Amino acid sequence: MQRDARGLPVSTDSATAVAPLDRSVESFLKFHADTPILLNGALNEDPDFVPALCFRGYLLPAAANPAHRAAIAFTLTATLIREQADRLGLILLEE
Repeated sequence: MQRDARGLPVSTDSATAVAPLDRSVESFLKFHADTPILLNGALNEDPDFVPALCFRGYLLPAAANPAHRAAIAFTLTATLIREQADRLGLILLEE
């Protein structure tokens, strides 16, 4: 398990997923426009990276665009399923 920039454990083994997430959070806090691009970099490295999925779910409604509803629903569902699987020690099969 990797740790983020604040030293907190995160749910990925991919160091290459953690760095873009850290940069996307910093970018968001500084009101930079590259936040979604950086966040996508984290999800490209690990599509099941729960903190990145949660952050994406947080950012999408902020866009206030009805076109994002399917992505928001997917993010929330995927996050809940993966969290429950982690708690139960289950391994989810990829399609």
